[in-house]
Amino acid sequence: MNCKCNRDFPFHQLSIHYILRNIIESRLVTGPEAMADQIKKRKRKDESSVEVLTYQRSPTWFEDGNIVLRAENIEYRVHRSVLASHSCIFKDMFSVPQPPPESQETVEGCAVIRLSDSSEDISNLLFLLYDNFR
Repeated sequence: MNCKCNRDFPFHQLSIHYILRNIIESRLVTGPEAMADQIKKRKRKDESSVEVLTYQRSPTWFEDGNIVLRAENIEYRVHRSVLASHSCIFKDMFSVPQPPPESQETVEGCAVIRLSDSSEDISNLLFLLYDNFR
């Protein structure tokens, strides 16, 4: 895959728009809005506080996934290898050493990556990447 990543690009400025531009050139992506009614709610309690946070499990939830992406209040359990094979940004992000598992936020044993992008953008990206697997 010919990747046009700028290795000096700061990860904290990572946006799905930048990733999409690196994955596809001119393909229009239609979102899986029709799947929105299938979203399941899940409650999570943070050990350091009493507050109960509510996250929704997206239709893009693979039981064998090994990473959870969180955008807004939606969680997506997907595969690092799929993200890394389609995006040098994710590939570089996953190659950076991570803190010990006990100090990371996890969902069902998978590390959580919080994204500042909208859940609609993330749904569109994952729809594009996983469309052939459904």
